[in-house]
Amino acid sequence: MRFTDKFREGNLARATLQNLFETFNRLGLKPNHSSYHAFKQLADILVKGLTGNLDSAFYLSSLDPGVGKTQIICTFIQTWKQKGFKPSGSVLIAVSSKEQINDLVRRMALDEGDYACLTSDDAINVLGLGKDHSRKAKVLFTTQQMIISRCDKRKSFEKVSAFFYENGPRNLRIWDESYLPSEPVSICITDMMGLSGMLTYLASDLANKLAELGSALTNDKVGQVFGIPKELADLARKAKAALVASGRSLPKQHGYALENLIRAGAQELQLKTYGGASSLTLVGHGRTIPADFAPAIILDASIRVRGTYALWEAAGAKVTRLDTVVNDYQNLRLRYLSWPLF
Repeated sequence: MRFTDKFREGNLARATLQNLFETFNRLGLKPNHSSYHAFKQLADILVKGLTGNLDSAFYLSSLDPGVGKTQIICTFIQTWKQKGFKPSGSVLIAVSSKEQINDLVRRMALDEGDYACLTSDDAINVLGLGKDHSRKAKVLFTTQQMIISRCDKRKSFEKVSAFFYENGPRNLRIWDESYLPSEPVSICITDMMGLSGMLTYLASDLANKLAELGSALTNDKVGQVFGIPKELADLARKAKAALVASGRSLPKQHGYALENLIRAGAQELQLKTYGGASSLTLVGHGRTIPADFAPAIILDASIRVRGTYALWEAAGAKVTRLDTVVNDYQNLRLRYLSWPLF
């Protein structure tokens, strides 16, 4: 790396911290010494990711709610823009809900030519440069579900051109909120058959296939593994869109079955029972997030308390835990007021 590039890296990290703490001061917040070191470490990691200098690993950042998790990301992008997007690089931000995107764009002070969106919502996809010109956008916003749906088990993340900047994968990948390498799937056969009946007129192709599948899932097949065709998941996704368009809703248990059919596409599930034919259930996991999504920075306040991350590490995933920032209530004052009952 040239000296000028190293200087820009350090300059961006320092400027991000300066802007971050100026914002904290305006809000009357006073981060402690350990908070400063955690934010500095994260700023350095963000810059290394931007410039393609991170090892291929998942970097876990656990910042308690309210201490500045979203603020440092917004400040980093805003500072990078102020510096003319130097050093050069590109960013992918995966959010849990598409409703978050407008707020992030505002807080990052991005102009239309700076960003694009890739979601399932056409009204959001036209924002910024628009989905059709997303490769020109320095920052691409997408949803975590979009990444999962575009990266099935037959395709690596770095081959999905929809997430590219210009002609290649984006350098800095930020995953906001909890990250699960794969999604648990549980489909109660009774609920699935009920769903089939409810969709007879709205989505007859799906209803027929669910009835056919359900008839094959009997007590004598417990323990066997069944493949869920990708076609079935695609039909389930279309049925969900048709329900939304029609303004109709499903009972909770049938909606849950529909969502799990979408997650289970192209996967194998095992038939289990918990006591009789009425409790027959397909269980397993949904589509996995490809390992080559790394290097990626995962921002999740629950990292230090959720067992899933420890299990992921124990399974051999290449994980780097960053310093945590924990809410400190030692100076909190509470006032107790006693009111008469009558």
